[in-house]
Amino acid sequence: MSLAVVHSRALDALAAPEVTVEVHLANGLPSFTLVGLADTEVKEARERVRAALQNSGLELDAAAAKFLHGAAVRLAWSARSYHRVQRVARTVADLAGAMTIATAHLAEAIQYRRMFGE
Repeated sequence: MSLAVVHSRALDALAAPEVTVEVHLANGLPSFTLVGLADTEVKEARERVRAALQNSGLELDAAAAKFLHGAAVRLAWSARSYHRVQRVARTVADLAGAMTIATAHLAEAIQYRRMFGE
């Protein structure tokens, strides 16, 4: 389980905006997923969440993992949004003295995200 990050530039007329590509590397059969097609939105979200969860190194209880996955798919979060919510939930869990992130910690983190308009 590893995460590869590549920084590049896109060509857009005379501008060259920076592009960052994050790729989850894992053992298994070779495959790839195209991102950006409207009809595959749910599949993309599932793949983003799976890869982010494996790369995060954080421990979630089973109910919290299911809750986070459902929220990420319903709200069509990017990997960055997913990680931000997870980091805030980890902070909430730390302040509560918990060793793992529970559903209540995730719910509070999602409320903060919506309250502060990310």
